[in-house]
Amino acid sequence: MAKQPKGAGAKAGSGNDMGIASVIAGIVALIIALIPMCDMIAFSPAFAFAPAFVGLILGVINVMMRGEENLPKGVGNAGIMLNIAAMAVMVILLLAPPEMQWEYACLAGGLLARP
Repeated sequence: MAKQPKGAGAKAGSGNDMGIASVIAGIVALIIALIPMCDMIAFSPAFAFAPAFVGLILGVINVMMRGEENLPKGVGNAGIMLNIAAMAVMVILLLAPPEMQWEYACLAGGLLARP
C-alpha cells in the first residue's frame, strides 16, 4: 500500500476566506471613514469607499457560495453589514453641512479653534 502525502484529500481551509476578508475590509473602511482630516474634511470619508466596495462584493460572493452548499453564512453576512455601515457613515459625513463636518473633524481630532 502506497503512502499518501500528508494532507492529501483534506480540505485546505474552512472555505470562509472571502467572508473573513469581507469583515476585515468592513472594519478598515469604518475606521477610515471615521478618521477626521481637518485639511481635507469633505474627502476623508470618501477614501473608505474602495475597501467598503471590495468588502461588500466579497461578502455577497461568500454568502452566495456558502448558500449553494447549505453552509453557515454568518461571517459573510457580518461582512456585508459592516461594509454597508461604512458606506452609510460615508454618505452621512459627505452630505453633512461643512460647518458640521468641521466641528466633527476638529472635536474628534482634538483641535479647539477654527483657523
